[in-house]
Amino acid sequence: CKTFKTGGPFSADELSIEAAMEAIAQFRQVCADQRNAEISMKPGMDVFGMSMPEEVDPTIASTEADLDLLEKIWGLMSEWAKMFDQWKYGTFAGMDIDDMETQAASFYKRIIKLGKVGDLKAWGVYGTMKDIVDEFKVSLPMIVDLKNPALRQRHWDELIEKVGQPFDPTSDDFTLEKVFDLKLPNYVDDVANISANANKELAIETAL
Repeated sequence: CKTFKTGGPFSADELSIEAAMEAIAQFRQVCADQRNAEISMKPGMDVFGMSMPEEVDPTIASTEADLDLLEKIWGLMSEWAKMFDQWKYGTFAGMDIDDMETQAASFYKRIIKLGKVGDLKAWGVYGTMKDIVDEFKVSLPMIVDLKNPALRQRHWDELIEKVGQPFDPTSDDFTLEKVFDLKLPNYVDDVANISANANKELAIETAL
């Protein structure tokens, strides 16, 4: 139990999903070995007419319960990674924002619900998972602004100047992954202002 408390995959810092799942499997095996050791005691207990306690070592059950929670939160981490991979490698122009928003909201509810169980909220991996989805939810309005059809090249040039890195919003290489690589979520207000100005300019052009 002490080994698990100090060496279990409670934090996502410098730990991959695969490594965490492997660690969970290893700790489960240790618990299983402990339980098998308890079972192996039974014949000796029978010799002396002694009954086995319901739980020889309660820390086994406690550790198994924590392992169940860890498996669930790391499972969510894996599920989100696969879902995000599908989004980030597709072309930016072809993204379905409504679907992404719906799935992110549903995922967030699952995280909050799971956080109400046991000590999960105190574990680093839970905070990391929640922060990842939080950041994505905050970025969604920016993504909507970036897909604004009113944006013209002059507006993109203005954003490129603010970001300080060149990119081509019309190319197939301009994906969601590229958006995050460029750290565009750090320019949410700038993107919103540029998009709003583009709408105003389009309205004037249409009126003229």
